[in-house]
Amino acid sequence: MRGGREYSRDGYVCHCLRVIVMSVDERVVPALAGVRWDPGAPDAVLVVTDSGLAALALRPYPGDGDPDCVVFVWSGVRELAMGAPNDEARPGHRLYKRGLESLIWAGLVEHSERTVGLEHVNRVHLQHDAERFSQLRHYVLPLKEDTAEVIAETIEVQRHPGPTFHAASLALRSSRPK
Repeated sequence: MRGGREYSRDGYVCHCLRVIVMSVDERVVPALAGVRWDPGAPDAVLVVTDSGLAALALRPYPGDGDPDCVVFVWSGVRELAMGAPNDEARPGHRLYKRGLESLIWAGLVEHSERTVGLEHVNRVHLQHDAERFSQLRHYVLPLKEDTAEVIAETIEVQRHPGPTFHAASLALRSSRPK
């Protein structure tokens, strides 16, 4: 560097912008206080449509007085996954030491790298609008056999009669725009 300019090996002047990147760690915090399901029960069902609706149906919490399934219904879904790790392998999840470790029920991922990544990938779209991605929320739910993650605009909790597959289907039907 000479005189505030950087020179390349072939002598051309390089004007470089120095950028300081500050890492904002994503973290999981509890969300949807009071919403519980049977944490030891299998049979979770996740159903999604290509119109951005998704429903995750779970067995009710034992002894809560309501035999109907607990159903999380998201709209404006941009990405979702339900799969590994299960409860025994959850310490291997990338968010485990960032709050997932102490999460029992639904959680919200603050400063989600996946949400930022979705916006970044979409920048190639001719009608890209970064503001649309600011409305997205990244939810994580630790289940018995899986971990569910959903990135969507809105969420609501409904109750529907089971079994879980039936409850998820009913929730989607009742949540469709009329």
